Amino acid sequence: MVRAKEKDAMATSLEESRQQLLASAAEMVDRHEGGSAELLLTRYYRHMLTEDLLARRSEDLLGAVVSHRSLAHERPVGMPKVRVFTPSVEQEGWSTGNTVIEIVTDDMPFLVDSVSAELARQGRVLHLMVHPQMVVRRDAAGVLQEVLDRDVADAPEEFGITTESWMHLQIGRESDPAERERLAGSLLQILEDVRLSVEDWPRMAARASAVAEQLRDDPPVGIDAERVGQVRGLLEWMATDQFTFLGYRQYRLVEKDGRPAQIPISGTGLGLLRHDGPSETVDSIDRVSFLPPGPVADKAAEKRLEVITKANSRSTVHRSAYLDYVGIKTFDAAGEVTGEHRFLGLFTASAYTWSVKTVPYLSEKVASIIERSGFAPDSHLGKDLLGVLETYPRDELFQADVGVLTDTAVAVVHLREQRRTRLFLRQDEYNRFMSCLVYLPRDRYTTPVRLRMEALLKEAFNGANVEYTTRVSESSLARLHFVVRVEPGESLPAVDVEELQRRLIDTTRSWDEDLADSARGEYGEEQGSRLVSKYRHGFPEGYKADFTPRIAVADLRHLEELTEEGQFRLNLYQPTSAPQGSAGSSCTGAAGSP
Repeated sequence: MVRAKEKDAMATSLEESRQQLLASAAEMVDRHEGGSAELLLTRYYRHMLTEDLLARRSEDLLGAVVSHRSLAHERPVGMPKVRVFTPSVEQEGWSTGNTVIEIVTDDMPFLVDSVSAELARQGRVLHLMVHPQMVVRRDAAGVLQEVLDRDVADAPEEFGITTESWMHLQIGRESDPAERERLAGSLLQILEDVRLSVEDWPRMAARASAVAEQLRDDPPVGIDAERVGQVRGLLEWMATDQFTFLGYRQYRLVEKDGRPAQIPISGTGLGLLRHDGPSETVDSIDRVSFLPPGPVADKAAEKRLEVITKANSRSTVHRSAYLDYVGIKTFDAAGEVTGEHRFLGLFTASAYTWSVKTVPYLSEKVASIIERSGFAPDSHLGKDLLGVLETYPRDELFQADVGVLTDTAVAVVHLREQRRTRLFLRQDEYNRFMSCLVYLPRDRYTTPVRLRMEALLKEAFNGANVEYTTRVSESSLARLHFVVRVEPGESLPAVDVEELQRRLIDTTRSWDEDLADSARGEYGEEQGSRLVSKYRHGFPEGYKADFTPRIAVADLRHLEELTEEGQFRLNLYQPTSAPQGSAGSSCTGAAGSP
């Protein structure tokens, strides 16, 4: 009870200090255009942590608010405003020691995520973010008249009253004016991308529903009815807030100058693809409409209803992940491909947590995998297989075909009993990235092991970059999923999978494990195991750094041959990489020797 009272008293004291600080800042000005300074300060810093607030001077708190309000003074409807500068006491009358970013824009989803992701992409370190949502009154010209003391949920529905996001961010000091200007321009583009996506989201979801309805009423010729039902279910599910729609456009597939081309149908673009222009493909956004020869052109005319993959472009909205690409092809009366409905976006977080048995399109895949495996669904192996699929990388389940998924999942079920490292590869249909699943005993997984694997896979596939996710649970196996991407326009090289797997296994092995193998290889299972058991704790880390396990085995043989206390032996040898005429040495001694 006493502690509870002390906590209450401390909280009250902090709140009083907070109010006093804001009041002190407000007293620095007698009057603030459009309302009292104290009201503006209170609304502005409403959600800032008290300890962060108390760590700052009242004049700096006031200076930031006055500066931000100056930026917000005039703003045309729908137009964001961004300013990047480094305030100083000499020029602005306040300072933070950092470069400040001020943003004023209409309040909408994804603003914080999108701006933060852009700063991270540019390598900017974010030190502070203040993000008040302001209910304001503006006149017809967009001039700020008043900041209301109202929450967003209570904003009156009156002409001129809108809800705005005022974002104050502090990043590492940037002294170059040109760089600050460039940063402001990139943030303006991000805000525009957010606006386009949010405004058109309902229409993009409606398009997904309309395409699903069209598949139901007029299924394409030559496509299996079961597959049509799966794709229709996927589209309907995506439209129920399971997919963050960021772009949509319809395309027509034609032959142009003897080459296949995808022509955007004018007026169909929404979101990031709202403005008509050059076609984007799975390779990139806004590239020429001619399809590059190879997999991209071949797949465009393939008589397959859906294309689910990853684009080569990262999302500028919500989170910096590679865009999910869902293409639904259109067909003529003869069953020939005529074009495509293209949806770009991101599967939502909930789409990754639903059971695979309840996600349309995936549930049918899972049923096929279980059937192909030959495992009875209620058997021990059947339940293990379902467990593997529930935790399988969800993007892989969407993109990989049933045959590949079945082979990999069944192998993983059996792998749980074997405690060994296995590599499973899946090449992207468009030859742009390699998906690498690595399963290894959980106790072998460490960050250095992961880094060695990443470097090895990047080298093997001539990768431009590598993404990874890790799953370490109560299972005996840890799972690493690497996605190795090549430069746009490059192709994945052919590799010796068995050799690559052997090299991956080597990255997980410890010096002690190699010692045990070397000893058993030299002396046989029984004698080798006896030597390792006797001496395995006798090698200091410095020795392990200087000598290989094979040399250690030779030293153990010398040590075993010593019979008298105080006896020692010097061994001269030539390392494989040593220059001609040089030699190395090791010294062994019996117990009690100096």
